[in-house]
Amino acid sequence: LIGLFFRSYQVVERFEFAHDGDLYSWIVKDVVVNHHSRLIGQLTSAPGIFIGSLFYYLLIPFFLLSNMDPIGVVLLGIFVGIFTILSYYFTLSKLFNRSVGIFAAFLQAVLIPTIGFDRWIVPTLPTKLWAIWYLYSLIMISRGNFSTLPILGILIGLIWQIHLALFPALLALPVALFLSHKKPPLKQMLFFLATFFITSTPLILFEMRHNFMQSLSLTANLTEGGVGENGFPKLIQVLNMVAKNTSSLLQPYSLPENMRLLFLFLIVALTFILIKNKLLKVGEVIILLAWFLGVVSFFSFSDTSISEYYFSNLEIIFITIISLLLT
Repeated sequence: LIGLFFRSYQVVERFEFAHDGDLYSWIVKDVVVNHHSRLIGQLTSAPGIFIGSLFYYLLIPFFLLSNMDPIGVVLLGIFVGIFTILSYYFTLSKLFNRSVGIFAAFLQAVLIPTIGFDRWIVPTLPTKLWAIWYLYSLIMISRGNFSTLPILGILIGLIWQIHLALFPALLALPVALFLSHKKPPLKQMLFFLATFFITSTPLILFEMRHNFMQSLSLTANLTEGGVGENGFPKLIQVLNMVAKNTSSLLQPYSLPENMRLLFLFLIVALTFILIKNKLLKVGEVIILLAWFLGVVSFFSFSDTSISEYYFSNLEIIFITIISLLLT
C-alpha cells in the first residue's frame, strides 16, 4: 500500500513526457491506427541496434483505456512497481527468510530512487523486475534446484526486449551452475531451451528478415571501436556511476564523490558478517561478485558511451545485502 501510494501520488501532475514518450506514442499509434505490426521498437544508442517491441505492445491497452492519451501509460508503471515490490518479498522470502523479504519489499516501496525509476516510463522499466527473478534463479540453481531454468530461459530471451546492458550479468550463470555440483536434468534443460526460443522469436524473425543486421552491427560495435575511452579511466568512471547509484539508494542526496567508492566497498565488505552469521553462503557471495564484475568489466573495456541507468540491474545485489544486514 505504501509503494502504491508513492507510485500513484500526483501521478498526472508529475508525469514526465519527453523524447521517449514521444517515440513510444508514435509507435503505439503506428500499431493501433496504422495496423503496422512491429518486431522492433526504437533505435538504441548503439548504432544499428534496436530494442524489441514488447514494451510498446504492453503500452497499447493503457493507451486504449485513456482514449490514446499518453497519460494512460502511468498505470503500467504502477503495475510494474507493485509487482516488483511483491517479487522482492516472494523471492527473498523463499531464498532466505520472511524478514529479509519484508525488509527488501519495504526498501523497494519507499526509497526515492526506486520510486523515481518506476515512475519513469521508458523501455527499461522492467529492468529491476528482471534482475530480481534472475537473482532468484541463480541462487536456486547454485543450491542444486533447477526448477527455475524455464524462468531463466524467459529472462535471457527478454534481454533484447528490455536492455542489452543486462547481457554482461550472464557471467554469473556459469558460476551458479558450477557451484551446484550437479548436472541439470534433461527435462529442465528442454524447458529452458523452449522458453528461451519462444521469448527470442521476435529477434530471430527480425534478424532472418533483415540479413542479421543487428548481429552484424553488434559485432562491429564490439570490434571496430567507438568514440569513447576504455581501460582504467573507464573503469573509474564505471565504478563511480555504480557507487553513485548505490549511495543514492539510502539517502535523498548522493554522497560526495570521494566517499562514494568507500561506501560501495563497505557494503561489499559487510558480506563477511553475513557469511559469519550464516545468512549468506560463500558460493552465493561469489555469484553476486561474478554478476557485479561481469557488468563492471564489460563496460570498462567497452568504448561505448554509458549512463547511470545501465547499472540499475546491480541495485538488487545491494538491496539484498542491506536487507540481510537489517535482518
